[in-house]
Amino acid sequence: MRTRQIKPSFYTSDDTGDLDFHIRDLFIGLWLMADRRGRLKYQPNIIRATLYPHKLDSISDADIVKWLDILHKRHLITIYSVAKQRLIQVNAFERHQHCHHKEAESILPKKPQRIRRQRKIAPDKSEAGAPDKTGTGPSSSTSTSTSTSTSSSSSRRNDAEDLYKNLKEKEILKKKRIDELKDLLKTAEKNHETARAKFIADIICEKMKVGT
Repeated sequence: MRTRQIKPSFYTSDDTGDLDFHIRDLFIGLWLMADRRGRLKYQPNIIRATLYPHKLDSISDADIVKWLDILHKRHLITIYSVAKQRLIQVNAFERHQHCHHKEAESILPKKPQRIRRQRKIAPDKSEAGAPDKTGTGPSSSTSTSTSTSTSSSSSRRNDAEDLYKNLKEKEILKKKRIDELKDLLKTAEKNHETARAKFIADIICEKMKVGT
């Protein structure tokens, strides 16, 4: 395992602050196991033995699988396959980690880019060259173009809907977190805990900034 950095904002972020303790601990452990590009092999049994050698009786491989799945659904990691090998990519790893310049380069393949290709539909031999109902020529190219356009439009619409849903969920989590912090601020002020109240107020101000 390697030495990695952890920022204070990790514990107040809307993406990680509300995670279950075990899942958040596993996420940090993945940073230690990942290479300089944030990649590691998807091996729940190895991850369990490496990160929890003293808790093998209470934490199972199934627990690791379940927690990894949650991290994947929260877009904190990406689980993918290359040549029948399952891998994990810690998302935004290189943005937050500054690896030592002597650390070895990654030998694990990155997630392949999805390239959308338009599938060509060969015209029916019996209709090849035959005029369409309007008498202007073959209609197969027009049909193919229309089908491709419809499919592309539907795909863009689905992507937009997914993005809106994800942003909406983050906004709800953000509002909930701010409300909780405001309650803590009231309690701190009531108990005359000046330093704690100022710290909480600073976090609230940070979270209420546009784009956070």
